[in-house]
Amino acid sequence: MRHTTSFRNVLPLALVALMLVGSVGCGADIEENDGETQQGDGAVEVGQLSSKFGAANVLFMGLLDPTKPYAEPLHRNSENVFKDLYNSDVRQVRQAAYLRNISKEDRRIRGVETTKVNVAALRSSAYAGTDLFLMIHLANCDDPTNDCNDIYADDPSIAGDNFKNRFQAIYDAANPLDANTNQRTINVRTWSINEPDLAMPKRPRHAAYFYKAAHEVLSNAENECVGCILVAGELSSPMVKQKRKKNETPKERRKRWWKVRWLHTYLRTLKTLDQEPKEFGFHPYTDVSSVPRNKYKSHRPVDAETFQIHVQKEFPDARFWLTEVGRVLHLEKYKACEKCGWASGWFVRNTLGTMPLVDRVYWWDMATSQCKQGKGDEDFWDSALADHHGRYRAMYYGLMGYSWKEANLRAQGEPGPWIDVRPRTEKPLRRCP
Repeated sequence: MRHTTSFRNVLPLALVALMLVGSVGCGADIEENDGETQQGDGAVEVGQLSSKFGAANVLFMGLLDPTKPYAEPLHRNSENVFKDLYNSDVRQVRQAAYLRNISKEDRRIRGVETTKVNVAALRSSAYAGTDLFLMIHLANCDDPTNDCNDIYADDPSIAGDNFKNRFQAIYDAANPLDANTNQRTINVRTWSINEPDLAMPKRPRHAAYFYKAAHEVLSNAENECVGCILVAGELSSPMVKQKRKKNETPKERRKRWWKVRWLHTYLRTLKTLDQEPKEFGFHPYTDVSSVPRNKYKSHRPVDAETFQIHVQKEFPDARFWLTEVGRVLHLEKYKACEKCGWASGWFVRNTLGTMPLVDRVYWWDMATSQCKQGKGDEDFWDSALADHHGRYRAMYYGLMGYSWKEANLRAQGEPGPWIDVRPRTEKPLRRCP
């Protein structure tokens, strides 16, 4: 396992309090040099990204599901976006490996088989030099009908042993052992367990035991994973729900802060198990989705900073990976507007991408399957860089360092609407072609 060093970076409590009461939303009135090209991220040129940036959830053509009518264009669009990012020097790719053998939603997709497809795609000559990062997805394992339900055993040590066996199977699929030479081909050195806080909201100790189990697999000399990285945490956002009632009761406050308590138990259990993670992952969707359309430069990454502060209380030398970032365009509490999307891309490049101690930033995801209009639509969780036609959204241009004016110029001449999201004020919502 790889070890890294760092320095302690604990913000003053007064600053933390200020951040936690900061406003979120879309609709400020002050413009911030929208016409200027934003270099950001050091000396990286416009249209390029630094080496810390990566792509998440790339859908390769080999994963086609012919039972879904939008599958072919979705996968084609997703891979095309990634090709452009690859040509912009992006070499980090984060993909899902489902712990379950058979998906509840789609019995054609299997965890081990999906892993093999991703490995084959990223080891092809078309994507030479990519660093594949596999996150273990726990989705639907709480369903007793799924074979991975044994990780929900009441005893966390037994659950950890069950997780270890399944993790080893996915590891073997990613890094196969040659029966003739008895040597492994190491394709994947970076691993994590995705959003255990959502999969096990009442079992933070289980998540710590899962980390220990995965660490044991990667540390086993027989698995030959020299230099492997296991990212801890991987929590979802928000860390603290910002909306507070006027006369908040202690019970209501505990409910708002439940994830911080979950994180504390998880971190302390890791220490009890003699685990010393060096990298911690977090998904600051709330930070990115609440970027205002105009005051985007002064917008603070409250969630990401809160996560850092609490992790560093237990692990002062920790480094941080933002392993899923993106603007969720279709949740009712956020305004869906082209300028908001562009500002979110700008924010990820210039604010999250330059945070102290942050070593990696992965955008989720590449392309969306259809025109979304609200929570009632299928797959409304949509932070894709390209729409269902494969056209780039404003977010893409903000992420790549283009100014708002330049983004508009680049969109001229494109057929149909540039972005498939309409402002709230436009009623009724028009369907996208």
